[in-house]
Amino acid sequence: MTIIFFLLSLFLPALKSVRDSAKNISCLNNIKQVSLAMYAYAGDYNGLICLGTFKVSPIATRPWLAVINGRGSHSDTPAYPQAFPVYLSNLKMAVCPSAIEMTRTSPASYWWTDTYGTCSQSDFPDKLLCADGFSGWGGFLNLNRMPVSFPFLFDSMTYIWGTFTPVTTNSVSTNPSDISPSGIHLRHQNKSNSLFSDGSVKGLQSADLKAKGYNRGYSQIYNRISF
Repeated sequence: MTIIFFLLSLFLPALKSVRDSAKNISCLNNIKQVSLAMYAYAGDYNGLICLGTFKVSPIATRPWLAVINGRGSHSDTPAYPQAFPVYLSNLKMAVCPSAIEMTRTSPASYWWTDTYGTCSQSDFPDKLLCADGFSGWGGFLNLNRMPVSFPFLFDSMTYIWGTFTPVTTNSVSTNPSDISPSGIHLRHQNKSNSLFSDGSVKGLQSADLKAKGYNRGYSQIYNRISF
């Protein structure tokens, strides 16, 4: 019996490492699929990638997934018919496999927010176009004027307001004055898988993120940290 427990002590950590590596590869693939959808959208809209909008008359509040999934607004669930062209049909691509347990299933409208997170216009006003005059959340990434080394979509997380329940989130904030708990999540061996403006995808450590202008987020075990 002692030998069995000894062998298990050797085998289980190795098995976990293999599973984590497989989820990391799957996450990178998911983000790559998201990037293809975003770039297809940009090809139809003069090089703009929508990170989320307010005041899109007559429709308001469209997170990035709602935009490339062809939904009219954030309140449309997957059961509703698409109102716009569909660039990403498989919604599972918008969620990291390692964060499935962090997503909410009720109410149904959370399908659009418990996803990978994009940066916001308020954090990078010199790089992003705001949405219809709204200077805060969301904005449009203009590929025609972006450096190829700019990361804008990440593994992300936030805490449900008033609780210590971590969930994924569709927008991350790095502004120290912002009270929002949303941030980049170093989910994969202290790295956040990230999408760059040239379409490349790779894991970034806190030092890499700091060099790109991002200054706060969460450790792998959900602790708030500064980069």
